[in-house]
Amino acid sequence: MKLKDEDIKEIAKLIDEGWSYIKLACKFNMGKSNMNSLIRRYKMHGLEGILHTHSKSFTIEEKIAIINRYYSGESKNSLAIEINGSISLIQDWIKKYEQLGYNGLIDNRGKPGVSKMGRPKKNKKQTSTTEAMAPVNDAEREELNKLRKENYQLKMENACLKKIQALVQQRQNQQTKKK
Repeated sequence: MKLKDEDIKEIAKLIDEGWSYIKLACKFNMGKSNMNSLIRRYKMHGLEGILHTHSKSFTIEEKIAIINRYYSGESKNSLAIEINGSISLIQDWIKKYEQLGYNGLIDNRGKPGVSKMGRPKKNKKQTSTTEAMAPVNDAEREELNKLRKENYQLKMENACLKKIQALVQQRQNQQTKKK
């Protein structure tokens, strides 16, 4: 059941009056865990945090930070409440990160030159050799900087993975020596 804004405002009022999540769940015919999550979201973000408003967009750095916190042991539910998002949003980020890495988290919606499938649109106009030799413009410079940042990020991820692999190998060697 999807709650209406009037119901959400009434829930907020009843939370402030001290109602328990069990009583609220019964009154509004919701699951206890869903109501508990709604209350936690309200306490962290206020009324605007639980009203149906436009969703926030996140930078790649924010997404990576959330994913790292998940891998370090925080629950998807607590992270979703903190960012005022859904668990499925965090699951999508994790899935994309595991399948595609850093590039999987890039949001190309609404960007010129990118089709819905994430591939560049074909340019029907052929560029001449003089156009290819033209100086770098601002858009190209911006893309170059973006690619440099992306390259740096991938190098850092690679270095971290190598360190993790070395630690795992070291731990395995220690365990085999004990046996």
